[in-house]
Amino acid sequence: MRFGDQVEYSVEVEREMDKSFIPFNTLQPLVENCFKHGFKDRTNALKIKIEIRRDGSDLMIKVIDDGCGIRGRFNQDTLLNSTLKACRGTMDCL
Repeated sequence: MRFGDQVEYSVEVEREMDKSFIPFNTLQPLVENCFKHGFKDRTNALKIKIEIRRDGSDLMIKVIDDGCGIRGRFNQDTLLNSTLKACRGTMDCL
């Protein structure tokens, strides 16, 4: 792994989801944000957790990190919209 001991990660997938498929590169922009924004001013390892589960008929994907977060004029809606745009670009390529 490129970042060696600078990153600790875990992946939790519900048992019934282990045979499910998601579009190629769906996780990439989500995890990339952890690296892009999470390493700022760190002296210890960045922790990333990926959770994949079903919520009714929906597939829920959470990417959680213990980084410093994004400061400034961003809010959840702005972040969600930019993530959806990145995912939409990936979906258009399929």
